[in-house]
Amino acid sequence: MREPGADLKEAIAHAYRVFPARALKPPIGVCRCNVCVSEEDERAMAQTPRDALPARLIREFNGSAHGRDDDLLRHFLPRIFELFAEGSDIHALGDINAFERLGCGTALVPYSDYRKTWPAEEIAAVDAYYRALFRHARRAPPTWPEGQGCEAFVMAEIIVAGGGDLKPLLAEWDADPSHEATLGLASFTAHVADHIWRRCGRMVDVTLGGYWDRQPEMTQALLDWLRDARRVDRFDQAMAREADESAFALLALARGGFAA
Repeated sequence: MREPGADLKEAIAHAYRVFPARALKPPIGVCRCNVCVSEEDERAMAQTPRDALPARLIREFNGSAHGRDDDLLRHFLPRIFELFAEGSDIHALGDINAFERLGCGTALVPYSDYRKTWPAEEIAAVDAYYRALFRHARRAPPTWPEGQGCEAFVMAEIIVAGGGDLKPLLAEWDADPSHEATLGLASFTAHVADHIWRRCGRMVDVTLGGYWDRQPEMTQALLDWLRDARRVDRFDQAMAREADESAFALLALARGGFAA
């Protein structure tokens, strides 16, 4: 990730205020099986000020996947937010799971589903972080077509993995009329369409795979948003004004991606 902006830094600072540190003393509640957290690392997790916890220990905490302790998660959460925003590797068992404990979890591990179970102030703090995180991602320079991926698409799946609600984040994108936002939206749309074609070979019976398949409501919200005629209208209007050939090609590609 790029250097976090002021809104993302404020969301992290707010999380530190909303989720106060706990006084930890081993055993703190992490899994101590042979493949999870060592006695030494558990002691370090308890004794290190949480704003100084290194990415390695947070990665170990994220990898301690047996059982649920929302209070312990609340203790580590602001540091998880901070390290992720800085681009540190805090994933444990896959490409996208830094926030999985906040989401709906799995059949084996009943995670928090924070939007349904946490107090309103805490829900708002997580939502504010996700909003700033997505805003930061969608400001990335548009990428297409060669292999760089789309930061906003990756971030959308990360947020979905963490139980976040994409709908207000997408509405905020709609409300930004800038040329930068339109090109970012075109890059996002083209990447989603390409992802679907590569995975499914057609635009019907769409599945996005990964964490999307565990959050069908969010998948449907994303697809409905992209299929909305207002997306096509926006790209049409932008193409009529666009002088740059590469930008025009990107807009045209996005315009055709969900036009049907």
